[in-house]
Amino acid sequence: MVGAVSSPSEADITARAAGLFAAREAVPVAGDDAIADSCRQARRRHDEEPPDESPGSARGDQASADGEVTTVRMPLTVDPPCLALDGVDGEPQAGQVTEPLPGHHLDVVGKAAGQPLGRRGAEAAVAVVDEHRSSIAGECTNPATSIRPLHKAFHEAEWEVVADIDLVISGGTVIDGSGGPPRRADVAVADDRIAAVGAATARPGGRVIDADGLAVAPGFIDVHTHDDFAAVIHPDMAFKVCGGVTTCVVGNCGMGAAPFETAQIIAGALHPDDELPGWDGYTGYLGYLDEHPPSVNIAALVGHGTVRAAVMGLDDRAPTGAELDAMRDLVREGLAAGAVGLSTGLIYEPSRYATTDELVDLAGEARGTGALYASHLRNEGSRLLEAVSEALEIGERAGVPVQISHHKAAGRENWGSVESSLQLVEDARERGISVHADQYPYTAGSTILSAVAETLATGADSPIGELATGDVVVASTRSHPEWEGRSLDDLADELGLAPEDVAEAILSLEPGATAIIHSMDEADVRTVMAHESTMIGSDGLPTLDGAPHPRLYGTFARVLGRYARDEGVLTVPEAVRRMTALSAGAFGLADRGVVAPGAVADLVVFDPDEIIDVGTYDDPKHPPRGIHHVFVGGREVVSGGEHTGARPGPVIRRNVG
Repeated sequence: MVGAVSSPSEADITARAAGLFAAREAVPVAGDDAIADSCRQARRRHDEEPPDESPGSARGDQASADGEVTTVRMPLTVDPPCLALDGVDGEPQAGQVTEPLPGHHLDVVGKAAGQPLGRRGAEAAVAVVDEHRSSIAGECTNPATSIRPLHKAFHEAEWEVVADIDLVISGGTVIDGSGGPPRRADVAVADDRIAAVGAATARPGGRVIDADGLAVAPGFIDVHTHDDFAAVIHPDMAFKVCGGVTTCVVGNCGMGAAPFETAQIIAGALHPDDELPGWDGYTGYLGYLDEHPPSVNIAALVGHGTVRAAVMGLDDRAPTGAELDAMRDLVREGLAAGAVGLSTGLIYEPSRYATTDELVDLAGEARGTGALYASHLRNEGSRLLEAVSEALEIGERAGVPVQISHHKAAGRENWGSVESSLQLVEDARERGISVHADQYPYTAGSTILSAVAETLATGADSPIGELATGDVVVASTRSHPEWEGRSLDDLADELGLAPEDVAEAILSLEPGATAIIHSMDEADVRTVMAHESTMIGSDGLPTLDGAPHPRLYGTFARVLGRYARDEGVLTVPEAVRRMTALSAGAFGLADRGVVAPGAVADLVVFDPDEIIDVGTYDDPKHPPRGIHHVFVGGREVVSGGEHTGARPGPVIRRNVG
């Protein structure tokens, strides 16, 4: 094996998710304590020397009877040293950055004994920044990275760091994504960033939301979605944002958005009556979303099945050298466009025809980029352990992290085998492989009916376990809504067919039909959820005109309400971490997944006593209960449980610089 990947600790994952924590770990030379000590000394000097009230001084010109204060504004820039001053009272300082990042700055405000900071105190603040400029900046390339240690230092010196605060979510219980204990605090938002967590005051005309009795958490990150085309066709994404989701990772199970000519075949199965505008590669797809943003953030995986079909059709054979090179080119294009990884769906055509070696070659294009390999395994039934081992081998040989999609054991005869598959994950981590998994919190799955029909014919050797016809329910069809929500047994009686023949009969009329399959064990769901490798992903198929699996709407509320609050499988803070910071860290979604100063203001405000999923298999299309507000990049997309119509969701690209 070559290229073993170091497995990050959970603390490392959280740090990667936050971005802004990274500088503290990377630059130990002059940490928080040293900066705070310098601030305290400057504070004492300011207290011991009377303020200058002569004409032209900060005190003389700016202080007023109503307590106006002098500020030092610190624009944040995208290049080191990341933090510079644009002057004290309008006077430029050495090292001024001429092109600050618009809308991102901090103001240092003197509050000692109700007196303004004054020129002397302001200059002392400048000196503190200059003294520790290199250690504050570190090697950061993110404008938020240097905020936290400086904020803490000024606060300890009895100065306040404030911004032009647009919004304060006041008095809520902050569950910050770290997994640590909740705390009561205000959350201040300036532009698209969290400006402060603690006591905060909005600017004149700013908005205050009373969150007393409510929880404030990072927006939920759905790491396993099939919303590639829904983000274009249904850009309000209400079925996700009304459930607290602020980021969707699309392109799972090998089904990607490019090349378009092949991708539109997949789109036709999920959205048969809708037309797509077309695009050129992942550059074109992500560019389209830049110009026509949905209500959620979108991060994309390159889909192996789509790539293989574009080059080789549905051929069951190994690629020629030229074909392998063509597939590599398509994967490279997606990664260069900012895709966060490569996905496979190894039970579906044509991905199932790929050998392990082919997948290692293609996944290897992501080596060293931070992108990962996400796999719908080759078998989730009787050969689950072989399939998990293959995914781990691919990651280890390719030198990339591994994401096991919807970790489960399907088929009654295979229940309990997740104990062994989780042991394989633990063993791989001990060998230095970075591996995680995602899970939806239900005992029924959902997929295309054609895959189910093959399973019914195969029996116990099926990649999704042995199924009975009574376990299969039609979820969506194009022209036969009367079949939706009914089992194959049910339809067999009505159509006068043998149960084993019903699926083929339906597919002859509805080749794109989807189904819900009841094949998992509740004890296995709890076992996988409790494991430290597991994060949350809905795997919902956005067939909005049919009867989709209720996981499309209620996944995250179900984890928080049923499994965390009511049953204690996880603590609520840990459940939040599994759907925020852990996810952001594993997929490289910088500055997301935490409630902390400098992080992107993707936030959800919910009632921890009320949150619960509402949709059922018979009546699935309902948002969960208990979600009050959702913010994407500081803009409110859900208010009072209702969609506001805002569509601020940017594309999240992996850093390709």
